[in-house]
Amino acid sequence: MKTSGLRKLAAAAVAASLALLAPVSSAPAAAAPPAVGTGAEGKYGAMGHRVYLKVGDKTHRYITQLFEISVDGGEPYHSYCIEVQNPFAEGGGTVQEWDGLGADKKDKVGWILENSYPKITAESLGQAAGVEGLNNKEAIAATQAAIWSYTDSDYATFVDELDKWPATDRGHGDNIIKVYKYLTSDANVGVSFSDNTASVELSLGQEKTWEAGDKAGPITVASEQDTVKLTVEPAEGDYTIVDEDGNEIDLDNVKPGKLFVKIDEDAPEGSVKLKAASSANTMTGRVFVHNQPGKQRVVLIDKENSFAESEVSLKWKVKEEPTEEPSEEPSEEPSEEPSETPSEEESTPAEEETPQPGGASEDEDESAPVVDEANDNGPGGLPRTGAELSSALAAAAVLIAGGAATVFAVRRKQNR
Repeated sequence: MKTSGLRKLAAAAVAASLALLAPVSSAPAAAAPPAVGTGAEGKYGAMGHRVYLKVGDKTHRYITQLFEISVDGGEPYHSYCIEVQNPFAEGGGTVQEWDGLGADKKDKVGWILENSYPKITAESLGQAAGVEGLNNKEAIAATQAAIWSYTDSDYATFVDELDKWPATDRGHGDNIIKVYKYLTSDANVGVSFSDNTASVELSLGQEKTWEAGDKAGPITVASEQDTVKLTVEPAEGDYTIVDEDGNEIDLDNVKPGKLFVKIDEDAPEGSVKLKAASSANTMTGRVFVHNQPGKQRVVLIDKENSFAESEVSLKWKVKEEPTEEPSEEPSEEPSEEPSETPSEEESTPAEEETPQPGGASEDEDESAPVVDEANDNGPGGLPRTGAELSSALAAAAVLIAGGAATVFAVRRKQNR
């Protein structure tokens, strides 16, 4: 999955401040199921249309209705009848376990309670069943008839042929029969009654900063549900969520096990947060039992599903380029270290040349020797020769001429 440059910059900014987070699991959102033996109060609720059941050789019309059961004075639970042959009575009673019915049939009833009215709206139920304009009374009637088909099949059978209904009831009977057939079809896969709540936990095997190109993980997904839903932030980025074999997984149906974050080779610095959510139908299988013997029991519809979530985060850095290994061959460049072999100038001192008479030094930068005019002899008392002697005679001649000129000038002035 690739992202834009702006998203990459944002991911890098997040990564700079985001540390690895420990898994966080939320508590289930649903309240605890009503405890067995808790006091409750039963009342009549919303009415549904009448339906027709065949008992023995005769067809009878039966009232359908929702019941409201308040437990410990709390918000009422909706409930449906599970004993068509017994009358319902308002009044006090207790919450009890549901016994006397096989697990398979109870699971079918559980699916109806979770996928029909009032757990979902009449409109939604109609859409699922392919019925337009389904109203609440039709939804109640179809749901109650479907429940009786599992709880009271030995006693009564729902009449699902419209031509056997009285003409006065056929207007709504067609919708009721269609929804009934949907609720008892293969779509009803059953929902187990249990006290289990949703559970999920994500755990990261090691806390570290990964590198682009890594297969980060494993991240362990633990849950009592068959699958959980996984969301990732950011939703798109330089990564792919994969299983142990490197196959991309369906985020809406993540099975418990191990998963990994495969980071792209050229990914910039970034981070990702994984959040797993689990929901469960907390079908408690509780029923309201009236204090008076012989009164109808009704099954409670759990008000909320259980929900739990957990999350982990990880981050990565840019892939480091491999460092070049130094070559074992000698470098062609000259070594900066001083050579052990002295240069020609340093190795052999220059031979001292014997000065030639009257010869000037070959080194023009050296200062000329200072001449001691008081001593006509050279260094060491050696006599002056050649050019040096000629220069001295010329200088003497100049001095003598100058002196003579001076004497002449003085005498001339005196004679005047």
